[in-house]
Amino acid sequence: MTADTAVSSGSQALGPQAHAAQAPDPRPIAFFDLDGTLVAGHTHRLLISFMRRKGRAGLLYYLAAQLWFIAFNQGIVRPNSRARVVASQLFKGLTVAEGGALMAELVRDGIGPHFDPQTVTALARHQAAGDRVIVLTAAAEPLVRAVADRLRVAEIWATGFEIVDGRYTGRLDTRLMFAGRKVDLARQVIAAAAVDPARCAAYADHESDLPLLRLVGHPTVVRPRPGMRAIARREGWPVFEARA
Repeated sequence: MTADTAVSSGSQALGPQAHAAQAPDPRPIAFFDLDGTLVAGHTHRLLISFMRRKGRAGLLYYLAAQLWFIAFNQGIVRPNSRARVVASQLFKGLTVAEGGALMAELVRDGIGPHFDPQTVTALARHQAAGDRVIVLTAAAEPLVRAVADRLRVAEIWATGFEIVDGRYTGRLDTRLMFAGRKVDLARQVIAAAAVDPARCAAYADHESDLPLLRLVGHPTVVRPRPGMRAIARREGWPVFEARA
């Protein structure tokens, strides 16, 4: 029997049906992307290097992943379900508790130093104001949950990995969080909460998240490349520049 992805003590992964069933919530919502936004760089790359050190990724897997990241940085490839399937293999056979412990270690020692201070500060401001904060990303859910727990974020939407009898199978479940899916889910949660999108915020770095940024009244572009910086300037959006 396939179990729903487990919920950690601090964060929960909720699908659109769960959001649709929730009562209206008048709080503004702040959506945060992960890679290039909350974290400078690719968490997937950090994940693969970490799992390589833990003996969970072979040399060929590691080298192929590095080539993929080079191609991604050159704009030759885009994130896709195949890349997430490959990532899910890293967890195959692990219990949810084992995966969670590994991801907590990765966040503490590997990802923590790469948090973007401006974006993390903005997230903390939203939390202090009582806003609803959601991390919305295509990254692997076990990793995203550990990041969310570190930042004390209650809700995440991420690419889910299938769990059967308490163990990861190495396959994806039905939740694939790519650009079009992300904005669709954001619309659903805004509608379910009966909150005005003009009161909501979004933080992202990539052109693929333009629909999400345009959905809300308070978009912010983080660490943009030149093309994205030009769009932000044209739209009059705030920009968090990379800091040395």
